[in-house]
Amino acid sequence: MVFIRKNVDMKIAFRTDASIQIGTGHVMRCLTLAEELRNRRVEIQFICRAHQGHMADLIAAEGFQVHLLPAQEHAAEITDGHKEDYAIWLGATQEEDVQQTKNALGSCYPDWFIVDHYGLDIQWENALQPYVTKIMVIDDLANRKHNCDLLFDQNFSLDFDNRYSGLLPEQCDKLIGPRYALLRPEYIQFRRTMNDRGGEIKRVLVFLGGSDNVNLTGMTLDALSVPELAHLEVDVIVGTNNPYRGEIAMKVKLRPNSHLHGPRPHLADLMSKADLAIGGGGGTTWERMCLGLPSIVICLAENQKPACEAISREGLVQYAGTWKQLTKTALAENIIALCESQELMDFQSKICQSTVDGWGAKRIAEFLRPSSKKDLYLRPARTDDALLYYGWVNDSAVRQNAFNSELLFLNNYLEWFEKRNADTDTYMFVLMARDLPVGQIKFELQNNEAVIDYSLDRIVRGRGWGRELVRIGTNMLNNIRPAVIPGCFKRENYEFLAAFMRLGFDDKALQGAAQLSIAILSDKKSWINTHLPRLVQSWLNKGHKVLWVHEKESLLQADFCFYLSYGQIVPFRILNMFKHNLVVHESDLPRGKGWSPLTWQILEGKKQVPVTMIEADEKVDSGPVYAQEWINLQGDELVEEIRAEQAEATIRLCEKFVTEYPQILNTAKDQTGEGSFYPRRKPENSRLDPDKSLREQFNLLRVVDNNRYPAFFNLHGLKYTLTVEKTEN
Repeated sequence: MVFIRKNVDMKIAFRTDASIQIGTGHVMRCLTLAEELRNRRVEIQFICRAHQGHMADLIAAEGFQVHLLPAQEHAAEITDGHKEDYAIWLGATQEEDVQQTKNALGSCYPDWFIVDHYGLDIQWENALQPYVTKIMVIDDLANRKHNCDLLFDQNFSLDFDNRYSGLLPEQCDKLIGPRYALLRPEYIQFRRTMNDRGGEIKRVLVFLGGSDNVNLTGMTLDALSVPELAHLEVDVIVGTNNPYRGEIAMKVKLRPNSHLHGPRPHLADLMSKADLAIGGGGGTTWERMCLGLPSIVICLAENQKPACEAISREGLVQYAGTWKQLTKTALAENIIALCESQELMDFQSKICQSTVDGWGAKRIAEFLRPSSKKDLYLRPARTDDALLYYGWVNDSAVRQNAFNSELLFLNNYLEWFEKRNADTDTYMFVLMARDLPVGQIKFELQNNEAVIDYSLDRIVRGRGWGRELVRIGTNMLNNIRPAVIPGCFKRENYEFLAAFMRLGFDDKALQGAAQLSIAILSDKKSWINTHLPRLVQSWLNKGHKVLWVHEKESLLQADFCFYLSYGQIVPFRILNMFKHNLVVHESDLPRGKGWSPLTWQILEGKKQVPVTMIEADEKVDSGPVYAQEWINLQGDELVEEIRAEQAEATIRLCEKFVTEYPQILNTAKDQTGEGSFYPRRKPENSRLDPDKSLREQFNLLRVVDNNRYPAFFNLHGLKYTLTVEKTEN
């Protein structure tokens, strides 16, 4: 069958298999992703091997082109370097599979080749690289090396960051965790409309995979038939490749209040009605969690065990162990215990929904086929957005930039969200990229000023959408309720501040006619960044336009640019964008040019250090001097106190130049006298001499940074690091 779709501008191929041994999960999740990609004008084709139970008819029925590779009789004898069972699943050697896959591709060179197969690894991927643009691997095992551009693993892990350490290329992107779980759109739809369960168990859903070769379904029905559980209504799903269909049908017929269901495109409707599920640890785990369905989970295969144990430790499911260990009696006892634990069931329902929100397939499609800014729009936040917001707020990067950086408790947050969304002085919006929610912006009106909070989903960060979100949001708010919007933010929230400031350069609607346009360029990791928001806000309050960035390429043309703790050479093409380029240097120039002059002078024993503002010149630290401040030290200050004094002097000089401009230009003086130059400080410069006293080396202890370059000494062949803190006697 050949499926032709017009108006496509991307081609993606899938290599995945289904069989009685493999099961149906790999094909089903690939179909879910394929459907999302087709909605984005992507041409899709599948390449599958003709195992018994291959599901090619279903793939074709969904409207996708499918190529069947031949089944091979000698498959059971094949091994390929990692787990023998998974190599057998492939049904060929990797070399044979490569050649057959290349033949199936023909002259089609996909933009992405998506591989979902435990029997394939770096050997296969290396061989296919010349025939594709990029490779995405779907994996659950983290047991072999890959050569791919994107790795997706929807499993829950207690060590997401290190799960694939040493197994992937350095430049490989990773989408790991159940927030990316490949669920059909029906799960989002039923999630929005279903009623709360209330914790009482009345109806049970049983589904133990598309194959269930050991008939766990039959044993589960036996457990549900004990007298204590006979009153429960039970829905039983029998998968496509289940060899015990007849026996199970008979047990369902003999048990009152039981219903048998055959293969179906999704289980969302049955899950939304159920109060408890009994299922395997595969892909349906995330479907159940998305709908907040409390579950007893049975590990059906060795590859499911780590995820089952991890979600059990987090209290997300009741883990019954592996299928080999489970008995009818033990399973019945588990069910009975849960029937008496309504509070636990209610907790599991909420926490599961906060872990898996159902948007995973659309997130991955967004990564593979990104939306453009013209696809962005805002909609008002709804009550059912609470858990979506909760996920954004509890993202680790977002929490670092929030007023309350503590991990929020779910129930408290849901209560807060409900109150905020009903507050007439609070306006909450969700940013949509086509049909995917990708961020939020919230305005809280206080005395006719709007305090702004926003966050973007990690899947779309780095695209410049923060600026667009602020622009769309402020325009929408002004249409609803005009307000002055200077913004309020935590000082360390540089990303927010930079986006907001940059927006001010381009959108005159945000501010009145500015007196001056001012740019600030600082290193992204510089200590001075914690002090600069006060300077920026001061200039904004005086009506100036301000842009603060950390990359010289991000600068826009302005009157002035202040280079504050910025350690890179700035080319003339950048300098020429500004009337004046200002540098603040902590020395009595021309003496003390170069790196870290304040630190070097403290090491020299100085207690009075000049801070000088100069015009940037062709030669480093050689321009005319506009103004000078002096830092007076007592001799007991540590690095944070010294930096605070340095920042205060820097801010005063910056404000002086802007306030007294243009008259200050008349005070410029050329540097005179013999110059000197300080070298760049290195970690080695924090070395202590163990044979000298602390008093002798106290100035070195004062200037070391406990985090970036701590004081240390070597003794007895070992290195010892010191942390220096000041306390009152």
